[in-house]
Amino acid sequence: MGSCTSREKWGEIEDLVKNSCRAIQFNKRDSDSIVKVFHRYSPHFHLSEQQLKEALKEIELPFNNECQKIYNLFLEHPKSCKFIERQNLADEYTSNDPLYSVKKLSTFGILLGEGKVQEKFHCLFFTYDIDASNNLSRWEIGVLLADVLEIVLEIIPEIGKIIHTDRSNDIDEYKNTLAMMKKNFLEYFKFLILEDKLREITSEQFVEIMMQDDLKFMVEHSELRIFIKRNHEKCRLLSLELAKDDTAQSEMRKAKNRRSRRTLMMPLEPVKVTETPGQ
Repeated sequence: MGSCTSREKWGEIEDLVKNSCRAIQFNKRDSDSIVKVFHRYSPHFHLSEQQLKEALKEIELPFNNECQKIYNLFLEHPKSCKFIERQNLADEYTSNDPLYSVKKLSTFGILLGEGKVQEKFHCLFFTYDIDASNNLSRWEIGVLLADVLEIVLEIIPEIGKIIHTDRSNDIDEYKNTLAMMKKNFLEYFKFLILEDKLREITSEQFVEIMMQDDLKFMVEHSELRIFIKRNHEKCRLLSLELAKDDTAQSEMRKAKNRRSRRTLMMPLEPVKVTETPGQ
């Protein structure tokens, strides 16, 4: 890891990255309001630049050159969006020019905005409940987790590079290290939420599960990065063990082990969450 090896150096870069997010001032707005405004200006799952500007104007947030560089990290080609394919909406887009992802911007607002942790999880659930069924499928939970981890481990460090151009190399090293850890933690968090038993989950179940100590920090982006950095080697070894479980044992044996897997996860040290006004 080079220059980011020491705990002190890592902590310094983490502070730079965390504080960089204040440039767009989401921390001064209620996360629920941010999400509602973004969805109101979006016909489907994306915003044009003009729609984004109008949404930000409504909640009195800036769109200067620096902010635009940050928002551009949320551009994607609509036809590559998982939700567009899933909902058969590709024909609604006459062009495949990049647009701003409403789901990812909303998730970003949940992570950075004001609000109690429990309310943020409610908001996160309904952001990914695309058919308004009050259920998230395994697929939807997978997309939710992938988006959260992409934002926390890749996009937010890129914001740090925009704000602190003189530290780009250090932040790149930090980001690349975190990105390599993403896959194992995606599976880890998915298992904690569903425990191999549930095909879908209601909003009430989701919030109850997410408020447990081993998941509660997921809407606190800095705490989530700290958790991943602290536990990545344990998680890697645990993932290998669980994969071995799945391939080597009978279905009856696996079913028995799955009931105890949450206990196996507990050696991973959770991060304590304190209510904060905004990130």
